[in-house]
Amino acid sequence: MGLFVTPLALAVIYFVIPAATRRPIYSHFLSMLGFWLLFFLYPLNGTHHYVFSVIPMSAQIGAITASALLGVDVVIVVTIYCCRCADQASSRATWRCASPS
Repeated sequence: MGLFVTPLALAVIYFVIPAATRRPIYSHFLSMLGFWLLFFLYPLNGTHHYVFSVIPMSAQIGAITASALLGVDVVIVVTIYCCRCADQASSRATWRCASPS
């Protein structure tokens, strides 16, 4: 379920919000890094439920590493969103443009 919902949330943050406010995202590089980290690491994340079980230790270590790196991915996405909101808050014209009349 999360493999489908999480990319949709990224689409809202990276496309819908900038399109609605007519302002670009804070950092294109960080957005691409966040997307591709999610793309490659999220499928590996489910194995962390089997830590200390009979699956090979290399799979367990890979799952733990993927989980930790997904934490880095969350920090990247939240940083992009917060920097964009802070940039938006400094401009009153954007608030008037985005608010309903």
